[in-house]
Amino acid sequence: MINRLVRALRIPGTGIAFALFGLGGLLYRFPIAPALNVFVQNREKRERLARRITQRWFAFFVRLIRAMRLCDVVVKNPERLNRPGLIVVANHPSLIDIVCLISLIPNATTIVKAKLLENPFTRPPILAAGYVANSQGPELVERAC
Repeated sequence: MINRLVRALRIPGTGIAFALFGLGGLLYRFPIAPALNVFVQNREKRERLARRITQRWFAFFVRLIRAMRLCDVVVKNPERLNRPGLIVVANHPSLIDIVCLISLIPNATTIVKAKLLENPFTRPPILAAGYVANSQGPELVERAC
């Protein structure tokens, strides 16, 4: 009976999760990015703060989708992700993979699919955090470091 209820709630729960993910992008577009641009003049500090905001938002999002039983996330040795200079490569890169990884790494820099810059929900946080689009050619790796 409980499994049937969980399955029945999965579709509306997924809709709620997508809506909240989009809301996060909209919050960057309007209050967050403009406030960062006005109050934090140094680009590196602004990007670091934007990455921290993104990390916290993603951590909340991952907790939410886990609580709603939309997915299960198992992390072994999460403390190993907080070493400076660490390169983490997702072996099955999808949007949820990177959301889970960034939720665990406070100052992560990431290479994103260039198409995400065309999306009005994903563009603002990508630009604010200084994430690197994969369309940048040979400079891609240098920019990401």
